Amino acid sequence: MKNLLKAILVTLLVTNTAFAMSEFNDFLIGPTFQDKVEPAYLHYQLKPGESVEDYLTVKNRSATNEITIYLDGVDSERNEKNELAFKTSNKERTEFGAWVKLDAIEVALKPGESKNIKFTIKVPENAEKKDYVGGLSGLMNSKTEETGMIKSNFRVVVRTFIKVTDNPQEIEKMPLPGPSINQIYFYVSTGIFAIAILIFLVFTVKNRKKAKVQK
Repeated sequence: MKNLLKAILVTLLVTNTAFAMSEFNDFLIGPTFQDKVEPAYLHYQLKPGESVEDYLTVKNRSATNEITIYLDGVDSERNEKNELAFKTSNKERTEFGAWVKLDAIEVALKPGESKNIKFTIKVPENAEKKDYVGGLSGLMNSKTEETGMIKSNFRVVVRTFIKVTDNPQEIEKMPLPGPSINQIYFYVSTGIFAIAILIFLVFTVKNRKKAKVQK
């Protein structure tokens, strides 16, 4: 039941997410359900063997170009300056990159379109109890309207922090954004129209039955 309610919320949030996201050129990528402390990142506390389902939002910011986002889960590493970095998709995955499964890895977006992509993180039973850092990456290819040429861009990575512990704590989330005035008007008008059609059909069926009885 909880997952069903979350799926319904995800559908409603496609056009109503307040993006606290990583951005690059023509696209945005970030958590659909945002953490209160660090909205642009993902945080989880899980027991060994436990899993969690969540959603990632990708948005095409271009008003003219169609784009394709290639999603992936990758491990982190330290670079030569001992700074946090993320492995490329062709490198071996031993931690987060091996634990995460995305429902879609290739996401096509029309101009201005947003999509929410479900993913699942499954911590192995034998995972060491400690803090892990991984990333959900997005690499964009765009097709320009003028030339039809494909343009590749650098990737954007959403940092994902996982604490594996025997005593996981719930991560506080941001309040969900409310619907806009236009959305409320659309939902109300659509509901009224549907009710009017239903009433019309009911009366039509009743009148036909009454006519047959009179014959």
